[in-house]
Formats: sequence, structure tokens, C-alpha cells
Amino acid sequence: LKANYLLYRFYGLGDWCRRNVNAGGLAAVNISDLQKYDIDYPKEETERDSIAEYFSNLDTQIKEAEREVDRLEKMKIASLQKMFPRPGATTPEIRFAGFSEPWKTMTFKDVYSSLKNNTLSRDCLNYNGGIAKNIHYGDVLIKFGAYVNPLSVDVPFVNFNVGIELSSAYKLADGDVIFADTAEDEAVGKCTEIRGVNDSNVLSGLHTIAVRPNFKFAPFYLGYYHNSNAYHSQLLPLMQGVKVLSINRTAISETMVAFPSSLDEQRAIGEYFRNLDELIAAKRKSIVKLRNIKKACLSKMFVNDTNL
Repeated sequence: LKANYLLYRFYGLGDWCRRNVNAGGLAAVNISDLQKYDIDYPKEETERDSIAEYFSNLDTQIKEAEREVDRLEKMKIASLQKMFPRPGATTPEIRFAGFSEPWKTMTFKDVYSSLKNNTLSRDCLNYNGGIAKNIHYGDVLIKFGAYVNPLSVDVPFVNFNVGIELSSAYKLADGDVIFADTAEDEAVGKCTEIRGVNDSNVLSGLHTIAVRPNFKFAPFYLGYYHNSNAYHSQLLPLMQGVKVLSINRTAISETMVAFPSSLDEQRAIGEYFRNLDELIAAKRKSIVKLRNIKKACLSKMFVNDTNL
């Protein structure tokens, strides 16, 4: 038998191995048990070769997609470092053609007005329905990227029996930015820009700092800028705590915010990173799809071993 066929045939032994795992749940199988297993295979060499080639091609596609994701993620990291000015600089290292004016730099408190947040814990929230959607700091840190449409992703609702205020001081609007003010590491200050809420009831929840720009910015620019090292490096000396780090509104209000004076340049930057993220997400989905195809085929293209 050719090695490639045997390799994929043994990949398909997952169910049999799980039934013969040693007591205690350790991921091991006794060699004496494995020796009892009968290896089935097509008599015709061409069929064995076709099966091996099919799975080999699947593996190649998966590896190529994984390499592409790695390349795109490295490109994003490099772009975030070079497309925003370093602290003290007036222009970034790399700019789009046609833009040459120096960037503006203003204090955070001059760029933004503060919004109110609530302190509702997870037991006041659910995913079935309620008064308003509520953005929790844990979701900002883990689930959301540089921007989020709270109406199109899994954001919890405030329970109907919870009394909350829905005034303009609390309700989020497109372009608002929410920062996580607490984390177990230096992710403190990670943020997400709100997009697509229209007039829906969306609130800023526990351990968040919500702000609204005092003047117009192009979509997506602020979310990517504030998550870049060019801005986030300013937060590092402001973090307080030992096991849990935090940052407060007063401290963050004194940081500096850099941005192009041209909305067109802001838009070009925001769209560049948005398109890059969408491409990465699409590649990741294709990897999941290919892995699922491989898993399904491994269970169906070999003789069923449930009776062994």
C-alpha cells in the first residue's frame, strides 16, 4: 500500500480511537488494541491513489489558505505601524498618493464628548430580546474588531425587568467609539467604532468608556487608529493595577489623537483596513469550510468501522 493512502486511512480512525481510549480519558490507545484493527483498502491501486490524491489536494488548499491568512495578518500589523504617525511625528511613514498635508493632533478631550455607560452585569442581560442592546467590555476585548454593527452580531439585550435610561446621553450612534477600560493585560483601551445602529437602542455597558466625536470623521478611521500602536502606546503608562489593569476617563482624556485633515484621506485609510479585515475573514471561513469537507470525507470515503 502506498504511504499516502495509509496516512489518510489512519486519519479516519478518530471514532475507533475514541472508543478505545485508555481509562481516565487520556488521549492514548494501547498498541495491542490497535493491532486488532483490520485495515480496509480498495483492491485497485488507481482507486487508492485517487483517494490519497483527493485528500492531498485538500491539505494543500488548506495550507495555502493558512499561509495567505498569515501573510495578510502580517501585512495588517505592518500597515498599522506605518500608516499612522508615531508619537511626536506629524505625518505617517506611508501615505496614499495625492495626500501631503501634515496631520492634525488634538487632545482626546477636544476631539470627543463623553457619553454615559451603565454597569449592568451579565445576569441582567440575555440574547433573546429586551429593552436595548448592551455592549459589554468583554465583547469589546474579545469578540469585536475595530468596528461593529451591534444589530448584525450577537450582542446581548438588557432584560425587560431592568430599569435603565434611554436618553441621548446613553444611546449610541454611528461614529461613537467604545473603549474597554479594564482587562487582565495591556489590551486595556482596545476599542470598537459603532456603525449601523441608526436610531436603535444600543447602550455602552460595564467597564466601558463611550465617546462621541465633536466633529465629523470618515467611517472606520477612528476604530483602526485607536487600536494601532501609534495611539495605544500612550495608554501603557496610564494603566493602573496588578492582576487586573484599568484606565480611567480622566487619564485617557489627556492623550493625543492624530488624524488627517482631509476626510478623503481618513476614508482611504479606514477602507483599506476594512477591506483587509474582510479579506482575512473570508480566508478564515474558507479554511473552516475546507476542514469540514475533509472531516466529512474522512468519515464517508472509508469503510465504516463502528462494528470493530
